[in-house]
Amino acid sequence: MLVVATKKEHDKALAARKPDALTVLYFWADWSDECKQMTSVMQVLAKDHSEVAFLTVEAESVDGVADLYPIEEVPAFILLKGSSTKPVDVIVGANPPKLVEAIKKHSVKKTAATKTESKEDINTRLSKLVNAAPVMLFMKGSPENARCKFSKKIVGLLKEEKVIYSYFDILTDEEVRQGLKTFSNWKTFPQLYIKGKLVGGVDVVAAHIEEGEFRDLLPKGITLHIGKSADTTGMNFTRIVQG
Repeated sequence: MLVVATKKEHDKALAARKPDALTVLYFWADWSDECKQMTSVMQVLAKDHSEVAFLTVEAESVDGVADLYPIEEVPAFILLKGSSTKPVDVIVGANPPKLVEAIKKHSVKKTAATKTESKEDINTRLSKLVNAAPVMLFMKGSPENARCKFSKKIVGLLKEEKVIYSYFDILTDEEVRQGLKTFSNWKTFPQLYIKGKLVGGVDVVAAHIEEGEFRDLLPKGITLHIGKSADTTGMNFTRIVQG
């Protein structure tokens, strides 16, 4: 990622981009817990998308840059094509799956065939999914409507611990559901992953919490302060809809 410290650096970086090239401007502030989470997400995305330019801008410190864009809060992500400062997409808040989807949408040509994606090796897809957010929960249903008692219980545990996480509903994708059983050598759901590594199911997570070890597993910035929420809806989770 390129750190932009002046408007001149911003202008120079955009001027060097080809007409169809995607640039992601990440506006952040050091006082924001959500920004700490999304900085980790951005670092992963930068490694996965070498064709995209990722620029980070400290919103309150770099004069003349934030004023160019519709930014009212941080974290904020402005997606640009070529050297234009007209956004093709704007993402506000700690929403990893929405950001991933926007980058995927705008970084590929509209005429590109999707056959390659359909033939993508399942393990590659699963690897991307478990790393889609710093904390990923694979469950039956959604946090608002869990479809089994174990999924409901782990959602409750994460809520009590005030953990920001993303989730994937395995009931919507049989390939993911069956593939994860072999991928992680864990036959049951839910499955919780932190930084791409399997922690375990509800019993394992509950044991870590009871023993006071769970928070040590979390990346910095993933837990919420009392009264804070992960996004404008008041929820501490976001949904991953595809890998």
